[in-house]
Amino acid sequence: MKYGLVLSLLIAMPCMGQTKATGDAKTAGPCSPAVTGSNNKFQITCKIDEKQGQKMLDILNKILSNQLDPNAVMKKIDEMEASVKELHEQQEFSGLLSPADDPTPDNACRNIRKSADAMLILLGNSASLNPWFPHSVITAKGEDILTLNKKDNEIAVSVKIFGRDGRIVAEIRDNEFSINPNNYFRKERPDKSTLIVYDQEDKKVLDVRFLNPTTVRFLGILNYPNSMGPLVISKTGGTFFDGMCAAYDVIDFDIR
Repeated sequence: MKYGLVLSLLIAMPCMGQTKATGDAKTAGPCSPAVTGSNNKFQITCKIDEKQGQKMLDILNKILSNQLDPNAVMKKIDEMEASVKELHEQQEFSGLLSPADDPTPDNACRNIRKSADAMLILLGNSASLNPWFPHSVITAKGEDILTLNKKDNEIAVSVKIFGRDGRIVAEIRDNEFSINPNNYFRKERPDKSTLIVYDQEDKKVLDVRFLNPTTVRFLGILNYPNSMGPLVISKTGGTFFDGMCAAYDVIDFDIR
């Protein structure tokens, strides 16, 4: 239950016994800026509960007893508030990817008839069309490397990330890390439509963008089992540079 809580502050002033009031100031927050005082005693009325009031008194007593710089304290509070806001944004952007409103670019499957429920998947200069989910986008030597799933109007990505020795070191299932024993990998969600993954050398290994409700774009550099080199998904080179189109297959691209 909220109520008006009066905080009393003893402040050293040169004029003992003199009463002073600020007048009718407009309240801009939970605590009234219109304070009154007499004999070095100021009263501030706050519309907060007893528990919140006690915490405020504890903070004020800490500042006064340790003679802390109020400006430095406020700066630190602002920094903490920004950190909490960033954490909330990261939590908000976790999970499924929502479609953005980006245009569908020209692609290798432009001459293939697209069914109403098919998803266009762009990999570098190559592309695929498929209406079935979950769906294997890339497999290598019998391993699912990259899988796409659609849930209502959102999508989830599953990817296995292998080390150079062919051993799996991290795995993302439905956009969430499920294997990450050394915490070497990190991901970013700059918005609700994008997922970016960095490896232990801080190199971008996966960049997924849900361009619009019917188009997903993948870029990245992935190792796969017993490979001689990485699997490059790029518009400027690599495995998917040549502009291949895979339409309505169980597996879009099977690397052997």
